[in-house]
Amino acid sequence: MASYARFLLAVLLLVPVPLQALAGSFKVVPVRLFLEPGEKTAVLRITNEGKTPITIQVSAKTWHQDAQGEDRYEDTKDIIFFPRIFTMQPEGAQVLRIGLRTPPVKDRELTYRIFLEELPVTAPGQMVLKFALRMGVPIFIEPPEQTKKWELRGIAIDKGHGRIEVTNSGNRHIVVTGIDLKGMGANGTQLYEAKGNGWYVLSGHTRAFGVRLPKDKCVDTRRLAMVVKVGNDSKDFMGDVSPTTALCTPPKPPAKPGPPQNVQSQAIPEK
Repeated sequence: MASYARFLLAVLLLVPVPLQALAGSFKVVPVRLFLEPGEKTAVLRITNEGKTPITIQVSAKTWHQDAQGEDRYEDTKDIIFFPRIFTMQPEGAQVLRIGLRTPPVKDRELTYRIFLEELPVTAPGQMVLKFALRMGVPIFIEPPEQTKKWELRGIAIDKGHGRIEVTNSGNRHIVVTGIDLKGMGANGTQLYEAKGNGWYVLSGHTRAFGVRLPKDKCVDTRRLAMVVKVGNDSKDFMGDVSPTTALCTPPKPPAKPGPPQNVQSQAIPEK
């Protein structure tokens, strides 16, 4: 049971979110909010698709990325919403009303997230594994004039991955939708192909993306060619590499936890 629960959580963390996002027993529509210049309000519709009542708690955060491109969230009063907490019966629905109380955006997109967290409610005497799911819905406050400008740099091998940096110098976010990689040997012969996933790169930030390399061919790689896709746009980048065994060694996975007791886990399908 414990191993199955850890497997289920891993699957939830890896599944990309489609146009209708499923998080455990509730659904949120839409999965992204875009407020154009002059717009101040929006709504989300949440539906309980499970067979038991669920309680949802809502919070709002500013969303930015640090120097390593990692997502960071902070409490904010820029976004107001109602209700803050609610319970839905099976097949029930709730409209979440959202308002913006910041000055109009002038030259750069503002980014926030609305988090919806299912509170783990267990009946008295019930001993079951409960997953407390938490979904973050992006909110983009768009500038009047939008520019899209991004570039690639810094190709390398590290921790068993081919890595490349994506810099977004435009005034709104971009979404890296996929990465294609080819590894070549000393004589220029192609050794392997691999694919990687993408993520958001917010305006004015740089984020490194990695593609897992074949362990048995990594040290023989002398050149990497990568194609990064952003929507319908794509750019390619090539660079020479000199990997060592240490650079080709992936980080050790974290130690497996012991058998869970009243475990409350979180999965955050935020893409």
